[in-house]
Amino acid sequence: MGGAIIADDTSLENLRMTSSATPIKVLVVDDDEPLCKLCALTMREQGLTALTAFNGETALELFAAHQPEVIILDVAMPGMSGFDVAAEIRRLEPPGRHTIIIILTAYARSYFASKNFEADIDSFLTKPVLPQDLIAHVSSLIT
Repeated sequence: MGGAIIADDTSLENLRMTSSATPIKVLVVDDDEPLCKLCALTMREQGLTALTAFNGETALELFAAHQPEVIILDVAMPGMSGFDVAAEIRRLEPPGRHTIIIILTAYARSYFASKNFEADIDSFLTKPVLPQDLIAHVSSLIT
């Protein structure tokens, strides 16, 4: 899925227009700190507010404090897995609210489909992902 989405000027403009009134908050969660920071920088360059967490526990604290609209979430992290974090976020969401959760992982999506984890997840992207593909993917889910 990661290579199938190509960013173009239209998707970038849609993302900027969506976030122009009140910036959309994106929480990026990955124990790979450089990758996490790069994804957050990519979101900020599009006018979004980006928060970072390097583990599941911090991700849940930031979710509770900031209520981001989008979460980009790694799966394989020490402590809580990304799927544990996603399940807890779904439990914590206020009624009527749906946070977009994107799994960004090096694992193949077919592995997760066979484990029935998709109930808490809106979308999957496979690492490595190009910044323009990440932008296009987020844009397609929030516009």
